Amino acid sequence: MTKSARHKRRTPIQGAFYLKHRADCPVVTQADGLTLRYLLPQNSVEKSTTTIGLQEVELQPGTQTDGHSAAGEQIVWQILQGAGLMNLGETQFAVVPGDIILIPADQPYRLTNKSEVALRLNQITTPIPNPS
Repeated sequence: MTKSARHKRRTPIQGAFYLKHRADCPVVTQADGLTLRYLLPQNSVEKSTTTIGLQEVELQPGTQTDGHSAAGEQIVWQILQGAGLMNLGETQFAVVPGDIILIPADQPYRLTNKSEVALRLNQITTPIPNPS
């Protein structure tokens, strides 16, 4: 679909839904080489109106993420392409396309790309509800 076709399809946007094309979403490269494409939300205004985040994550062959821990939010990964080695707390396991991984809040994790192609995944984030 061309950019003009995408533009025509979503103009005007009305109602309580969110429509954006992947190509229109900003890309951020982190210091550890991880590339994030922010699909939902994209900025602080959008973040204040939603309780869920969606990012496309890409890790180049032979690289790994810095050790991470998501304070106060749960993460779900859906592996789309490539293969890697996941460290989740004290557990280590292989990940391949089709795998769904739940990363609990405050759980340390690391991902290493062991394939010859970029390891690509969808990342869904949601804050932990405050019990008070």
